[in-house]
Amino acid sequence: MSDAMLAIVAVECRDAVDSCEGTLEDKAQAAMKKAKDHWMVLDRDIQFRGAVGALLLHYGKDSPEYERISQEIAGLRKLSAILQAAAVGLLVNLTEDDLPKHEPIGLMKMWQKITK
Repeated sequence: MSDAMLAIVAVECRDAVDSCEGTLEDKAQAAMKKAKDHWMVLDRDIQFRGAVGALLLHYGKDSPEYERISQEIAGLRKLSAILQAAAVGLLVNLTEDDLPKHEPIGLMKMWQKITK
């Protein structure tokens, strides 16, 4: 993934996030709608990551929303690793620390609905 492409999507989506007068979920949807079918970046994964990046930029590291977004992304990464491990026959033990500490936002579900 090109960092430049990711930055382009994030910066362009940031305007949609900043101008949205709603909840975290509303802002996430605004960013995702802007990222979907980006005029320059065609890779859906980079579009999704750019939309999430715009949310992180908007809220800043000191906000509770930033923490919720970060935890959800960490959970998605863990899930991806677990699925990859299972695909090659490895067993994975989950602990209570692996469970989310905040109410899930549903970023991936939102993205799938928007890009359908």
